[in-house]
Amino acid sequence: MNQEKRPFFDVQRCLKELKTTPKKVPVSSPVEVACFSRLSASHYVPCSRQALKTLKIPQVPSCLNQGYESFIPKDQSSSISLSPVRESLEKAFVNVDDSIQFLTFRNNLNKIALTPYNTEESWKMTSHLENNLIVLNICPSEELEPVTDRDKYFAYCGYKFEHLCCESDDVVVDANQEFCSIVKTSIGKHTLLISAQVDCWDAYHLWSKDNRAEYPICHYVELKTMKKWKKEQVIPDFYQRKYLRYWVQCFLAGIPHLFIGYRDDRRKMLMETEYIPVDRLPEICRESWEPHICLGFMDSFLYFVFSMHRAFPSIVILWEYQPSAQKIWINY
Repeated sequence: MNQEKRPFFDVQRCLKELKTTPKKVPVSSPVEVACFSRLSASHYVPCSRQALKTLKIPQVPSCLNQGYESFIPKDQSSSISLSPVRESLEKAFVNVDDSIQFLTFRNNLNKIALTPYNTEESWKMTSHLENNLIVLNICPSEELEPVTDRDKYFAYCGYKFEHLCCESDDVVVDANQEFCSIVKTSIGKHTLLISAQVDCWDAYHLWSKDNRAEYPICHYVELKTMKKWKKEQVIPDFYQRKYLRYWVQCFLAGIPHLFIGYRDDRRKMLMETEYIPVDRLPEICRESWEPHICLGFMDSFLYFVFSMHRAFPSIVILWEYQPSAQKIWINY
């Protein structure tokens, strides 16, 4: 089909409407309903917290390049299947009834929510209908490993920082080991089940008010590394965009804490760490981006996806965002 004749979702028009007539999108606090642990690229355990690690504050300075030669990179083919999610939901006796419209990895929602401020990176995802449930799938081609030495270094720094921050007896850094939380949340009128990888949790808050040991979602922590910069009064645009990505990623899964490691890339060292409450990020970056734009856009696009599958229940749709055209093309 000629691209110009294909149906599409008009990003530019949607954003114009949101800016002209802002809408408040109700969002419920995510509730964890199931989980699973991935212990290797080929082995996962449904409803297990075995891979959930405990945060410890790393020593600084620490080397971020140590162990690079023995690093086991992520097998991307193992992280695009929803089988662990489905098995965990079944084992946890989660009733996926007609009140739930979407099942997806958080990665797909990240792409959608960031689209209003994304003028450079294209993305793809597919969707199909199972009974009354719309499943959003990751396109394998979208999840490629870094190819340049520079990209590989930055990717390893992130995993190495996680390794330094978590109590572990493992000498080798294995990117395939991860804990995944499955949360139920509502965005506008849409109820979703979202699978999201969680880096660790803050053991300092182990005890709840009634003194029962538990792993509440409100103590999950997202770990990130950034290039060390001079903290002046005005945050550079580059870092504000990073904070936007961090906010979207944490907000969708209900992760309230962000722990950042600042790198010195010349020395390949971790030089400083900082704890930032996720709910502070919109205020810190209020001149650069607005949460209600991201949420309003996501609500509008999810409604469009929902409508398409109700009108054409038997088709598999490939959604393809092209920043230059400000359109999300529809292929089926």
